[in-house]
Amino acid sequence: MQSILPGLVADPLLNLLDEAFAETTETGVLLRFNQRLLELLPALGDSPILPSELTSSILQKTSALTEPSTMEMAMPSGLLLHVSVTSIPGPNGARFGWIMRDISAARRQEADLLRQVEKLSFVLEGAGLGSWDWNLETNEVAFDSRWCRMLGLDPVTTPMKLDTWDSLVHPEDRARAYQDVTAHIEGRTRQYENIHRIRHADGSWVWILDKGKITERDSSGKPIRFSGIHLDITAQKLAEQELQDSRDLLDIVTKAFQVGIWEFRIESQQLRWHPSMYALFGYPETTTTPLQEIYEKAVSSETAQVIAQKFNEGLSGGAPFEVEYPMVRPSGEQRILLAKGVLQRDSAGNPVRMIGLNWDVTEDRLRQQELEHERMLNLHASRMATIGEMAGGIAHEINSPLSVITMRAAQLRDYLARGHSDPSVVKLLTETLEGTALESRKSCSR
Repeated sequence: MQSILPGLVADPLLNLLDEAFAETTETGVLLRFNQRLLELLPALGDSPILPSELTSSILQKTSALTEPSTMEMAMPSGLLLHVSVTSIPGPNGARFGWIMRDISAARRQEADLLRQVEKLSFVLEGAGLGSWDWNLETNEVAFDSRWCRMLGLDPVTTPMKLDTWDSLVHPEDRARAYQDVTAHIEGRTRQYENIHRIRHADGSWVWILDKGKITERDSSGKPIRFSGIHLDITAQKLAEQELQDSRDLLDIVTKAFQVGIWEFRIESQQLRWHPSMYALFGYPETTTTPLQEIYEKAVSSETAQVIAQKFNEGLSGGAPFEVEYPMVRPSGEQRILLAKGVLQRDSAGNPVRMIGLNWDVTEDRLRQQELEHERMLNLHASRMATIGEMAGGIAHEINSPLSVITMRAAQLRDYLARGHSDPSVVKLLTETLEGTALESRKSCSR
């Protein structure tokens, strides 16, 4: 036993207590105590009386406490004590039993925890996060006010149990959510994470990103507490869906009209192809062949020089980029592409990139050739018809005088065959033949 004054020592039996203990008179004079009391109040080594700040607040109220009285006392040394006092009746007057415990560290931890909770609450509020705390043994879930407000629920009337969440989750998403929860509880994942839809109070569906972890286990290691946060990502999901719809539409258009899309970044000198460009050049989207190699195999060096010249003129702003060129696919199929590009500038007017389209115009050019060939055939036929009409007219003009000549010649032969030789008749027939022949020559000359 240790003495604090001559003849006053700590009770060995009381030293078995974790808390400080003292038995005093009505004036606070020590009768019995343990070593823990000396550790809390080292000044007792000089005086066997409890400090007045302890005794005055209780002992002056009453000399016979019917019920234990408890309080927290801040000592001049900075200690914060939890004090419990009980009255012990005796033949020589009332005595008092004191149990004291240093709660300074606990209160500091509580204050730190409170500050952390306030900071966390501020962060959650600023980030738009709701939180939940699930008791795995009772299925009670503490949903915070932000969690409730995200779904249009009243935090006061919302049942704080798992069934609340279960009843609101979209039927198509519920099974997968439970699978992810189970996977984490069983230790197969480092944390729980799931995206699902929850029905809002107005009937709409809210997309939620839900994350959580096991935060408490029992003595056997069994999870008993599961805490997490959830975030409304509806706007993000709608944007993703809109973007996907745009991509799907773009894929349909590029395939239907055989159009390829490309982008050239001026600062990085990087050329990027949309999958539709690979299709135009006869390559699958998943090809590992470098763009430069694809281009060099498809386009001749002479054609590449022309394209490069036009492209540089477009980059310099001298003229819009537009060029039509032949190319060959890996299969050997020859195609004709029409390329056009638009130069984009920043707010200062500096060119930053060129976005362009390539069309496969092979069928258009073939149809144009066919139409041109058909036009030439029609023109040739029209010319031949005109020539035929002209030839028919010339033949008629030639045939008419010849008929007259033939007739007069026959008359002259008959006249001479009958032995006639009248000079006037012969002269008439001869002049007729000569005149007709002259007229025939004039017609031919026309």
